[in-house]
Amino acid sequence: MRSFERLKKCLALSVIVIGCTSSPPAVPSGTDDTPIDILSDPRQEIINSPDSIKIKVSDIDFAIALRATYAISGIVLSKKNYRSGWSAMLAPCDFALGWGDLVKDETYKQLHWSQSNRWYHWRYGSGFTRDNNFVARYSSNNHIVPATENLARAVKSLKRGDVVELGGYLVNINGNKDGTPYWWCSSVRRDDTGDNSCEVIYVTRLRTKGLLFE
Repeated sequence: MRSFERLKKCLALSVIVIGCTSSPPAVPSGTDDTPIDILSDPRQEIINSPDSIKIKVSDIDFAIALRATYAISGIVLSKKNYRSGWSAMLAPCDFALGWGDLVKDETYKQLHWSQSNRWYHWRYGSGFTRDNNFVARYSSNNHIVPATENLARAVKSLKRGDVVELGGYLVNINGNKDGTPYWWCSSVRRDDTGDNSCEVIYVTRLRTKGLLFE
């Protein structure tokens, strides 16, 4: 695990970059041609005594708790950038990712994927032989909190259909401004649906197309 001070510095950088309207492309920190395993489930390990990172964004005091280490590999089913509101200052992108049986034999292509208002949606026709529980089990909506300016650029450059590996932490975010509470809690399950079923990921590492970004 990275040190607390390193994490705090990284998150401060992510807050700065999100407000920018344009930026140079992300610079890879290295190359890694190891095939990305999109058939296996995401990996997580609960942190029993999580660190809490305190930051201020747009006059809102936030505490970000690292709930679990997390790594997920999959195909980008859909992606949406967000630019307004306090949540966009922390997480400028959401990805819908698919893995396992959903991407095996390109099953995911039988569905239509979309995103809006921090939710992801899918539709399928009468020929689809699976149900919603199957789709929810092998896909997730991920709120991406980049750890560095470079990672913010990298996640914004990803496109639908890209194969990606993300590493970092599942986090809970709590904020307060003049008595008004703000909160965002990550799921730590892969089979839940509805409110609070999305993963809020503090991303410290991204790998795609043979390139590594940190």
